Amino acid sequence: MQDVTGKDLLGRRPTTFDYACMSLLTYRDMDEDDIRQDTISDAIENDTRLPAEKLKLSVDAWHRLRHAGWEVLEQCRCDSGMICTVFFHSERQQLVFSYRGTQPSNIKSVKADIFHVMRDRAGIINDDAVSIAKRYAKHRVFEKYKFLQVSTTGHSLGAWEAELVVFQLKLEFAMHLRELPGAYARIWAVTFESPGSRSLMESKENRPGMLHKTNIVDTLDITAYMSKPNYINTFNRQAATCLYQITGEAIGSARGTIQVHDMATVYAGMQEVAHRAPHPPPLPGLALSPVGLWTDVVQRTGRH
Repeated sequence: MQDVTGKDLLGRRPTTFDYACMSLLTYRDMDEDDIRQDTISDAIENDTRLPAEKLKLSVDAWHRLRHAGWEVLEQCRCDSGMICTVFFHSERQQLVFSYRGTQPSNIKSVKADIFHVMRDRAGIINDDAVSIAKRYAKHRVFEKYKFLQVSTTGHSLGAWEAELVVFQLKLEFAMHLRELPGAYARIWAVTFESPGSRSLMESKENRPGMLHKTNIVDTLDITAYMSKPNYINTFNRQAATCLYQITGEAIGSARGTIQVHDMATVYAGMQEVAHRAPHPPPLPGLALSPVGLWTDVVQRTGRH
């Protein structure tokens, strides 16, 4: 067997479909007992609250991740409404923070959309998202795995949080505000249906009174995947350095903002693409939409 070097590990990232699986599964509740006893599969398969098609997609996503060697370390829940599932791959030395998007049943996540996303304002839900990532800086995985890499993912509100976590940690590194493992300096995000976080990042980076001026926003490693342009994914300016629009039957047949934007629709679209070529990006069936072009879509809708 050929030895895997640190350089090999540092150059290997989860596939885009791995991130899609995580972003979908983050919407499934996982309690401590299921995680500790490794009965998450049973919990997902027996979730009677899900419509049959969404249940099928969730089961598929979990089996794909497990087959690929991923495990769940915990699912964090905060009073702010922030929910984050932490995924880990020991062989690849990968740690991923997957943030849940808005759910009508989670009133605090709805309020975060109204008072933070729609107003370009940070809040306690962002602080909690960052705190989870920082807490893991002292986790045993950093002591045991020398070449550990850290990334974030999420859908909708979760995508917004995932992008802002990358920004905040990069900003703190640039300003030497705190001691964090080197993996946090290399952190990146892969997100789905983000409402756009660039304006908020720029306002935080250039706020009055800052002693050190930075230009972190333009150096971030964020890849965004979008369904068809809709009210949510064109709401604000995107922070992505690379943006892909998913194409295919699942996306093309979706109607209305809620269905087009739904992570289940996005996952079904990624599923179509993965059946043709399992290791994105880029993939046949994914149309590259320059960030500037997506910005034009935002401007045509009258939102900025």
